Formats: sequence, C-alpha cells, structure tokens
Amino acid sequence: MFKQGVVAVAGPRSLPESEAAEVAAVARSLSAAGHGLVVGCATGADAAALASASSACSVLAAFGPGGRGGCRWSNVAGVSRFAEEGGAV
Repeated sequence: MFKQGVVAVAGPRSLPESEAAEVAAVARSLSAAGHGLVVGCATGADAAALASASSACSVLAAFGPGGRGGCRWSNVAGVSRFAEEGGAV
C-alpha cells in the first residue's frame, strides 16, 4: 500500500508555533517520500502533523463523534474535518 511503510508522528500537546511548523514539515516530507502516517487526536504535535499530512494518514482517536469523551487537549475540530473529508479515523 505504501512505498516506504508507515510512520507514527507524535509529540507534546503544547508546543511553540515554530516547533509546530517543524512537525508539519516532517509530516509533509514523510508523505512526499511515500510513507503512510499515523497520528493521534491531540492538540500540539498531533494537530500539526494531521494538518499537513496527505490522504495516506490515519488518526487514532480517543474520543467519539462530536468529541464525545474528549478533553481540552483533544483536536476535535481537526479530526472531525479530516474524517468529513474521507480520512481514516
């Protein structure tokens, strides 16, 4: 399915904007190289990777539809948008 295999991209739930940009660049680079990505459902590094990932990405969500069961660190809007666009959650 993927030329290079699957890579998990994860990190802190809170990080400076400059570091979020670095995570996003890594996600884009991995996707461009043919890797599939697996990211979590949190804010911070997970959100940065998800926003920059290609369609070859899967999200492991710890909350249900509409953010049911989520918390303040949950990226409900980003994960919901990704799912609505046909992404694997």
